[in-house]
Amino acid sequence: MTDFIITQLSIIAPIQLVLSLTGIIRTLKYRMYGADWISKSWKPFDCPLCLTFWVSLIVNCYLYGIVGFTVACINAMIAAELERYFKR
Repeated sequence: MTDFIITQLSIIAPIQLVLSLTGIIRTLKYRMYGADWISKSWKPFDCPLCLTFWVSLIVNCYLYGIVGFTVACINAMIAAELERYFKR
């Protein structure tokens, strides 16, 4: 059980750190698009919910099979709530 929790936190935490607490994605978009960076969408890289879901889906389906889809959904919901918390 402890390995499962650590695996899920190791997926969620780096994504939250990069997307919610740093400006890495904004900086990359600015360097690539200049002043038009705001109008450019980088799904799934702009939103922690999307990126967490896809990364979790790949990792968890590999590790746990079809149950990985459910775990990926839960991780995405946790990531969305953390994003709302960090943006306050």
